[in-house]
Amino acid sequence: MCSSDLPWLPLIAPALASDVGKFSAITQPDGSRQWAYSGRALYRFEDDLLPGDVRGQALDDRWQVAALSSNFRPSDVTVTTLSGYGDVLSLHDMTLYAGSAFEKYWGGRNLRDSFTVAYFRGKRLGGEACSDDGCLATWQPFRAPAGARSTGFWEVIRRRDGTDQWAYKGFALYTHTGDTAPGQNRGHATYEFTDPAGRAEALDRIAQLAAIGNAAGGAGIYWHIAKP
Repeated sequence: MCSSDLPWLPLIAPALASDVGKFSAITQPDGSRQWAYSGRALYRFEDDLLPGDVRGQALDDRWQVAALSSNFRPSDVTVTTLSGYGDVLSLHDMTLYAGSAFEKYWGGRNLRDSFTVAYFRGKRLGGEACSDDGCLATWQPFRAPAGARSTGFWEVIRRRDGTDQWAYKGFALYTHTGDTAPGQNRGHATYEFTDPAGRAEALDRIAQLAAIGNAAGGAGIYWHIAKP
């Protein structure tokens, strides 16, 4: 089905590959062996550069993603492609983001351990990446409807105001008010530093973020696009 001048790359099977379940190794006219699923040859698309990319899906109606299962996603959430970033999660085609607690070292950029977005850190942070009025003017929580239930990577978390919010792989999701059109990602790779200025509540927040982000010299929130 695929000639050498097309962007479809056969999924090569080793010479000693044997059939396993619905997977089988088929022999092409040139003698090469290729994996097939349910009798249909499998290919990769050359422009898929990052894990999760499916750029070949809409290129030709004769081709479709080979999926073993369909994962749950909340309604109106899609996977879109951003130039330079690959596939990202979107709500009504607007980029979704997550906030991560990070460590800041004074006198340099936030460095060691700054971008660790381990699941347990997202769970500990919950909806506290953005909860005060100033932050909520920029970051809008992706609200979960009444009765929503956690499924797979998608979890429902309870915010301090009593509302429910969707989280993905442990991290609460938000949209950014600076994104005014689909495909924009103006909130990506931005930092929110907490300036205590002697305020007790700010000191409490710094202590909370420091504990989550493993910080010794300071703490804050690093905002980044949410990837599937």
